[in-house]
Amino acid sequence: MLTDVLHMEDDHYVKEPSEDWCSSNGHGDRMLQHLLQYLKEWKERGDDRPFFASYPFSAPHWPLQAPKEYIDHYRSVHDDGPEALCQKRLADYVKLGMFHADTKPYPVVADEVSGWEEMMEQERECRAEQWRRMQSDNGAEGAAYEALPMVKGPLMQRFGQYHNNGMRNFQGHELVPMRGKRMSRWVRGQEERVHERDHVHGWELCDREAIRKGNWKADLVPKPKGRESWQLYELSKDTGEIEDLAEK
Repeated sequence: MLTDVLHMEDDHYVKEPSEDWCSSNGHGDRMLQHLLQYLKEWKERGDDRPFFASYPFSAPHWPLQAPKEYIDHYRSVHDDGPEALCQKRLADYVKLGMFHADTKPYPVVADEVSGWEEMMEQERECRAEQWRRMQSDNGAEGAAYEALPMVKGPLMQRFGQYHNNGMRNFQGHELVPMRGKRMSRWVRGQEERVHERDHVHGWELCDREAIRKGNWKADLVPKPKGRESWQLYELSKDTGEIEDLAEK
């Protein structure tokens, strides 16, 4: 039974979704209805101006929900454990020409649980079921703050008051131009790449940092998941980021 739903349409919460409701159909089908209605009205107006329509899905992030027939379709995928699945997928990528035949994948790391071979049969079945339910993007809960009940009451009022993206909030303020490069010529096959070969870009999220220039990538992951020191990889030869060259 669904409780404390946080799904919204326009300016109100969806109080009582149906028992078979899931995020893919609930959001996707509803957005499609709105888009088709807009196209109908656009055609009736005889409007020939171009427009942009975005049709995004929230399901790959949180919450992870799917119709039962989709879950059943993938029920045996994880039965042999994460390492076996990793090797199978790598072999498929090599066959498709997406990776070199000598590519070494990053090892499966799960410090919080026993290795697949050490698990009892019942525990394997439980873990396989969890993977079927949770594996996507950064997981069902990528960080604890995603699970906190912070999206109701005063916080939503504050968003509406100070963080509305309507043009009225930009009046009298200088708009910072967007950074980046157009991808259109690359998409059409008119250019080999979007950025120059020696283009440098970096990023940071939750104290995890990385920077890349061409085939060289350096990253820093804090303990306990990482070494808490910078590591360096040459990606054209080491796609899985196995051989740390920082001290060589």
